[in-house]
Amino acid sequence: MEFFVVQVHEQIEDDKKRDIQAITDEALVLAEAHRIGLHAEILDSHNNRIQQLRDSMEEYYAPKLDEAKQEAYCSANGCKNERKIRCCFFAFYCSEACQIGHWKSHLKECNREEFLDSSDTVTVSVVNA
Repeated sequence: MEFFVVQVHEQIEDDKKRDIQAITDEALVLAEAHRIGLHAEILDSHNNRIQQLRDSMEEYYAPKLDEAKQEAYCSANGCKNERKIRCCFFAFYCSEACQIGHWKSHLKECNREEFLDSSDTVTVSVVNA
């Protein structure tokens, strides 16, 4: 009888080890699936945010870009003279006088590096178009 008890005990221990290993293996598979799922979710979220930013930038800049491409005239309000000098990507002028006169309204969108930190002062820097 003692032999039978030892044999049953060994069988129970073997079954226990096998069950623990099966549970551990399944947990590892689930953990890996969860990790991959989280990685994919984070990547999707990141890609969605990049697309939102791209769409926002296109929406903001498209009209300005179209206007800049089509505009063949001085950027100063009311001036219909042909552009001859360029301030930046967005503004072209027929003269320094028009550039100075238009500066306060153009300052907000000017992307010339030397003007980025300026306030209301105008430093005329003519770049031929």
